[in-house]
Amino acid sequence: MTRARPHCTRTRNVRLTAIRSLFSYAALQRPEHAQLIQRVLDIPPKWFDKRAVTFLSGPEVDALLAAPDPKRWDELRDKATLALAIQTGLRDIELTSLNCDDITLGDGAVVRCEARDANSAASRSTAPSRTCWPPG
Repeated sequence: MTRARPHCTRTRNVRLTAIRSLFSYAALQRPEHAQLIQRVLDIPPKWFDKRAVTFLSGPEVDALLAAPDPKRWDELRDKATLALAIQTGLRDIELTSLNCDDITLGDGAVVRCEARDANSAASRSTAPSRTCWPPG
């Protein structure tokens, strides 16, 4: 009895990439098994339809920015964070790693950001800047 596995095509392709990497290494270490290794390396990846990248429309942005209640400080903070994300295109990791020193206010705010993970100790001085102009 065979049963369908709940893995998507992308998961299968990532696993196939790992197997190919292992067998490419094995081909160098065990050339006597070259015929079997080549059969594994010849397994093609599955094709899949890529989703189109979509953006928020003007009314959707307006509705998103109108949702937080400006009378509460925490919701005002959320609104400012949303506005910053929408106007600069910052990703969530970039937003959450911002410090006060990363934002320069003026005619338009300049945001210096860099996506960093827990294992990275990258310097912010080499990070790209994004300019955020006030609406209007």
